[in-house]
Amino acid sequence: MRNRIADLAGIAATPDDADLISVEGVAQVLGVSQREALKLTRREDFPEPSTHLHRTMANERLPQPQPVWDRDAVEQWAKEGISAQREGGADGS
Repeated sequence: MRNRIADLAGIAATPDDADLISVEGVAQVLGVSQREALKLTRREDFPEPSTHLHRTMANERLPQPQPVWDRDAVEQWAKEGISAQREGGADGS
């Protein structure tokens, strides 16, 4: 049973997990590279991971569970950041 095992594309493995995204999914949602997405997920103001899932690679389980985030929370975080930038002006002040 593949329940609660995320695939490498950042897409959920089960219908219950459809709104959970990995770092790769965060990159897609935010339109940034995976490296930049990883940096963003480490920010203090970034949403906490919803849970940690094991990923598979070539039928082998990676040793460490990987964080996954709620897609809606990531989208809301991005939206709030854009709003804050607009309110603060182009220079962020």
